[in-house]
Amino acid sequence: MLWERETFVVDPRPSYHYRVSGNRYTPSHKTASTILNPSLSLVFLHAAGMFKECFEPVIELLFQKKRAYGGVNIGEIWAIGMTTFLYADHADPFSECPNHGQSAVLNAKDIARDYQGEWSLTEYCDAVSAFLRGQPGGHDLLQKELVFIGQSVGAITISLLSARDPAIRFHSIILGDPILGPRSTAKDMIAVSYSRSSFVRQDVWPSRDEARGYLDEYSLTKAWKPESKDLFVKYALMDHSAGSLPKPFDFRGVTLACRRDQEAACYRAIAMDSEAHRLLARLYSSNIPVYYIYDLKPNQRAAQIQPGIFLCEGTMPTATYGIRAGHLASVIQGFSMVRLILLQFVQNDPGETATALAHILKDDNSKRAYLARL
Repeated sequence: MLWERETFVVDPRPSYHYRVSGNRYTPSHKTASTILNPSLSLVFLHAAGMFKECFEPVIELLFQKKRAYGGVNIGEIWAIGMTTFLYADHADPFSECPNHGQSAVLNAKDIARDYQGEWSLTEYCDAVSAFLRGQPGGHDLLQKELVFIGQSVGAITISLLSARDPAIRFHSIILGDPILGPRSTAKDMIAVSYSRSSFVRQDVWPSRDEARGYLDEYSLTKAWKPESKDLFVKYALMDHSAGSLPKPFDFRGVTLACRRDQEAACYRAIAMDSEAHRLLARLYSSNIPVYYIYDLKPNQRAAQIQPGIFLCEGTMPTATYGIRAGHLASVIQGFSMVRLILLQFVQNDPGETATALAHILKDDNSKRAYLARL
């Protein structure tokens, strides 16, 4: 491994009603350049149904590709877990919820109390805000050069986070979701598709090995890289609660830690949301650097959503990156940037994701150096 990992828990109660967990990744071998030069702090936010460790293949490659950054120094990478989607009757305080991390385990009873069939998109935003302001492990993140990278719900969270008061100082902002946009029939149909897939897919297996085999065959996961599947089996599954039943009625299998009905509730919330899209237009108009990574060959429904991200209420990202099947095409439109990591793209191709981010970091650094000389 090219990195070391620490896990921190922030307890902001009562100002925010859940505890929040995050991982901090730092290079295993720190050079004088790493220590002495100004560095960036990347912040990854995950998709619905995922977990903060899902970015580790990308993180490994980012530290590996550091020579390609053209002077950019990544000092640390953070991944913050969502507080939701845990089977509340399975709360072992000494184990980590494998879906959304330690935060969900710590808050199992509170989540069971609060969940009434719907889940607001602001919950992840509130959790991230509390974590950033809570100085995890003594790290004052608000004083650092924060680069946010979001996947799916994580990207919507960043858009919502940009409106929080007091304002967070962003080095650059990463918003990512293929169904980000105003309320529309196309957006509804995409959310319906994801929601129905949440309800119908298998969520119990006799063993982790059988679950791993299922990922190789299931239509939505079979294209994932092997390391992404391995991480899912390790972190997104937990022992089935029936394992505590008296013998011979006990069941020693595993189940999804992310409840299918709660994941579906998240997709319904995405369909009904328009605030994140309005805030996206405000970000495009700001002086915050913005990149947009998009699918060069989206499916029919996603293609109907993309125009509203390219041109958002009359505003545009001024640098975009298209990715498809190992191909990276850069369309430079100016000095402003927002990054969009497409749903499951991190799982399908972590190598191409890391390459795109390396290009973006290098371009951002070059543009800042150019502007500083003017």
